[in-house]
Amino acid sequence: MNVKHMPFTQEYLRSVFSYDEKTGLLHRIKGGNSRYTGTPGKSGYLWRGVKMKKYAVHRLIYLYVHGVQPEQIDHVDGDPANNRIENLRACTSAQNQFNIPRQKNNTTGFRGVYRIKIKTCNPYVASIKIKGKQTHLGCFPTAEEAAERYRKAALAYAGEFVRR
Repeated sequence: MNVKHMPFTQEYLRSVFSYDEKTGLLHRIKGGNSRYTGTPGKSGYLWRGVKMKKYAVHRLIYLYVHGVQPEQIDHVDGDPANNRIENLRACTSAQNQFNIPRQKNNTTGFRGVYRIKIKTCNPYVASIKIKGKQTHLGCFPTAEEAAERYRKAALAYAGEFVRR
């Protein structure tokens, strides 16, 4: 969601909602139920109606506090329901991808590592995708060594956005 698609300002949000920085909850102060904090979606993000449209609560909070709406907002701890402002940061789409959890079908237990069955090579391969291009990082005898190589490459590219 981009700034131009939000038909309201920081001032409007502050006139309709109050934000509790300790809990990360956004409460309506007029024209609705003040106890209602948002509806959880399938992905765990909270959604809230504003001017007859639904918006992700973390986007409303970021605009409420900072007065701007970045293209992407990352939850530092990976918890989509934790909307405390210190847990929200502006990021690029690529940076945001480095903070998503491991895929459910991951069999090695490590991000960026997969196992191959070719006898002429070490069985664990590390690779990383940067700017849409897959980069081979090497073959390793253990999944842990491949994971360490991926971690170093990810830290070099995305720094603080890499999920720990």
